Amino acid sequence: MKWRQWFDKLSSLEMTKPKRYWQPCPSTALRARVSGLIQIEIQNNNQANIAWRMLRYYQDIRGEHVEPIQQYLLYIGKERCRMPQTIQEPNLSYQYTLVDMHTIDCNALLERNTPDALVLAILCDFKGRPAEAVVREIGTRLRLLLHNDDRRFLDYFSMLEILGQNRDLEQQLKETKNMLTQIDVSRLPSFDILPSLKEHCH
Repeated sequence: MKWRQWFDKLSSLEMTKPKRYWQPCPSTALRARVSGLIQIEIQNNNQANIAWRMLRYYQDIRGEHVEPIQQYLLYIGKERCRMPQTIQEPNLSYQYTLVDMHTIDCNALLERNTPDALVLAILCDFKGRPAEAVVREIGTRLRLLLHNDDRRFLDYFSMLEILGQNRDLEQQLKETKNMLTQIDVSRLPSFDILPSLKEHCH
């Protein structure tokens, strides 16, 4: 599946809350309006037995719901992803979908231009672009989108700073934050090409 289609699919989901899970519990279980259930697990470290854990989650969710289940693990860690995504035994064949954020084109998220997508973009493949330029673009877009809400901007930027540690981007984020907290976003060139932002300013 193309990643743009995958992120579009996630935007059409609604939460469901199964009653019981093995411990530790899965990050998120979502109900797709058309195609059943989607479970999303977020993993920051490599874990050798992750496939068995995902299988346990499948068992618990399937025990409560008749809809088909699609399982995704989003790996956001710093190290190269080394986790298995299949189990093959004589009487068992199992697989979940592993999404390594290192391999996702950051443009797939930048094009969405929402705060959540922009924050996730910090984890993706910059496709050869200088890190300083991508971090500045992400930060600037966040500031433009949230220019009327300083608290939300700082909350999202804090998420950027946390995730950015997994990509050694602390210095670039510090410089971008210093720049953005000292400027009037209405004077940015980008402001003139986003009419919806101009309307909210008045």
